[in-house]
Amino acid sequence: MTIQPQNSYYAPNSGVGYQNVEIPHIDVRAPTIYDHKFPIGKRWINQENNASYTLTSTSSANGEIHAKWIASQNQTIGQVTLAAGTATVNTTAVTANSLIFLTVATLGTVTAPKAICVSAQTAGTSFVITSADNTDTSVVNYLIIN
Repeated sequence: MTIQPQNSYYAPNSGVGYQNVEIPHIDVRAPTIYDHKFPIGKRWINQENNASYTLTSTSSANGEIHAKWIASQNQTIGQVTLAAGTATVNTTAVTANSLIFLTVATLGTVTAPKAICVSAQTAGTSFVITSADNTDTSVVNYLIIN
């Protein structure tokens, strides 16, 4: 792994920082392994498909330097209150491959948290949260990762 030299600067209010990391590279394409002339930690924004990447490392293969860019996860968060043990969350953020994580934020009509799950998931439309207790009116937090 090669580490690219970085020009450091000192600012009285923020200490030492590195130039060229704070400002993202804006482009209309995703980065490739050949986009290696950036400091580690550099962000790349692809305006064409609204995606973000971070340069995490570089390596040498067959005498060439290759960059390792990691795509930022697309996340959506929210909160919903169950009614009769269920809630439908309408969102275009959900896909067929979305990972949806649930946590009970506050208890409603139940005295102890009940098991909750995503019982249905329709890409581009919604997902359904169901409690093990059909009287549950708890508030549920959700996190969608695509």
